[in-house]
Amino acid sequence: MDNQVAENEARLRAILDTVIDGIIVIDDKGLIDSVNPAAEKIFGYREAELKAKNVRILMPSPYREEHDGYLANYASTGQARIIGIGREVVGLRKDGSVFPMNLSVGKMLLHDKIYFTGIVSDISARVTAEEVARKLSRAVEQSASLVFITDLAGNIEYTNRKFSEVTGYNAQEVRGKNPKILKSGSLSEADYSSLWSTITKGDEWRGEFHNRKKNGEQFWVLASISPIRDAQQRITHYLSIQEDITELKEIQQDLARSNAELQQFAYVASHDLQEPLRMIGSYVQLLSRRYKGKMDAAADEFISFAVDGVERMQKLINDLLAYSRLSTTARPHEVADLNVILEEVRANLKVAIAETGMVIEAADLPQIKVEQSQIMQLFQNLIANAIKFRSPHAPRVTISAQKAGNFWHFSCRDNGIGLDMRYAEKIFVIFQRLNNRLDYPGTGIGL
Repeated sequence: MDNQVAENEARLRAILDTVIDGIIVIDDKGLIDSVNPAAEKIFGYREAELKAKNVRILMPSPYREEHDGYLANYASTGQARIIGIGREVVGLRKDGSVFPMNLSVGKMLLHDKIYFTGIVSDISARVTAEEVARKLSRAVEQSASLVFITDLAGNIEYTNRKFSEVTGYNAQEVRGKNPKILKSGSLSEADYSSLWSTITKGDEWRGEFHNRKKNGEQFWVLASISPIRDAQQRITHYLSIQEDITELKEIQQDLARSNAELQQFAYVASHDLQEPLRMIGSYVQLLSRRYKGKMDAAADEFISFAVDGVERMQKLINDLLAYSRLSTTARPHEVADLNVILEEVRANLKVAIAETGMVIEAADLPQIKVEQSQIMQLFQNLIANAIKFRSPHAPRVTISAQKAGNFWHFSCRDNGIGLDMRYAEKIFVIFQRLNNRLDYPGTGIGL
């Protein structure tokens, strides 16, 4: 019989020593009788440090002050607050740190003496995860972006407050529905097919939607749609985050319309100015040829000023016409070898290059989609500028290109007179110049 008891005690001790939950046994005075290794690990004490100590040592204020009163009340009335009921409380470790734990307490009678057994689980990780989840939930719910989550079939499971605010649909109205309820018809079926092909492969899709609200009003969004994966990296849902860009689209449309009107105005005004200016120029030049030297020096100077003014006005109008044609005459982009285009520019500027001894260095330039006449004009203007604003040394221009992700980064450097960087923005404003017109003629439109 004694062997059996010893065996049972050994089995019980083995169980207590290996369970992952902390077990604390106290007597009816609240003094600790025993703790298992899991409890030692949770609270940071060795069993010898806790034995015969009041269990309040494991409780932070104000719970430790209430504990003795609770035991006394239970002894006198038999009313239990937590015995037999699991609850979340806080514990106090040896190092002074407080942590959340789940506590369940049981009562037992052993050798006519009452003991209470507390089973403790450290739930710090779970509480932290829940708090993070709550923060994320609040962030999504209060986000300025439209957010919704769909299942694998594309049916909506969740929408945030901004979604309802913008679309006019509440969460109940769209739950289980496909986002196509917002379709305005501007995105083709081929586009939707491409979207689904992208996200089902596990990639992110980005693009714009022209959608329709519940009241029929249309709006624009910039959207990103991404797969949501579980711990095994299997796609379980799709997340859509959308920015309402309706106002931006309206501004862009107004700007495009305004630019088109300005370009048309510049073209018409410049074109219509050509004829009277030609007439003025013809008569001023006629005066110069017929009367130069026949009047006094002041008259010759006045006529010279008039001729110069007409020539500068004609140059200005021609530059304005070229500027207004930049977008109105643009052709579709085509793949072109920029090395070939640069050689054509060299040929166009052959005389100026030879006269100044200019050296043009160009690394191997790429073949990319461009509007060929405009890229040629760009290269030609940059090189002509380097010739025009050269230093006392022979002009040198270096043109290079480097791949940067999905883009090419071009660099053009020369050894000319340069400019004060305080005026770096000013010189890109139409008609703005930094240099004296007599030293460096021009209209301020080139850049």
